[in-house]
Amino acid sequence: MIPKKHDYFSAANQEVIQKLVYQEVLYNLSTFVEEMYKNPGELDPDGLINLMIRYDWEEPCRDAGWCLVKELSREQQALHAIKDNPVYVRIEKSPEGEVTIDQSFEENWYDLAFEIGADPYETEVCEHRLVSDRFAEKLRDKGEVVHGYLGLTIWGRTSFGKSISLDYVIGQIAEDMEILEGQKNHRHWKS
Repeated sequence: MIPKKHDYFSAANQEVIQKLVYQEVLYNLSTFVEEMYKNPGELDPDGLINLMIRYDWEEPCRDAGWCLVKELSREQQALHAIKDNPVYVRIEKSPEGEVTIDQSFEENWYDLAFEIGADPYETEVCEHRLVSDRFAEKLRDKGEVVHGYLGLTIWGRTSFGKSISLDYVIGQIAEDMEILEGQKNHRHWKS
């Protein structure tokens, strides 16, 4: 996980993030999804199974020592002679000081995990929210569970009992949108 650059929990940023949530997270569908899963009738319950568990492919790869090449400084890339533009790299140093470099050209964490034989970490989805299609893409890009069902775009949130604006992934999306305090689009979002 790339470290954040902004304090997602400051008062100014929470105000902006809450506006984002209010605009993009439309409705709580947890009861609907639960009832549809228990009593699907003529509907396809298999479509709902994709909303029950979040599969994390990134963390098992990182736990195995892999990172994105773009996370390395140019000096590190030069020091380790990273070439051919791989997407992922694993650099290991033996106790004797010998350096081994593995490279991967896979396009995403899922494919890398498959290549190295890593199983995903599973997290149970705790609640379901109707979200805008635009926001769904941003959530999906962050590895969140998002699926369409009966024409609805549903986010499977893996936490509960706290404000959505406090979810780390929402802060990451706000940062990517450059709407946090000190970022170029902040003035359009602040009160």
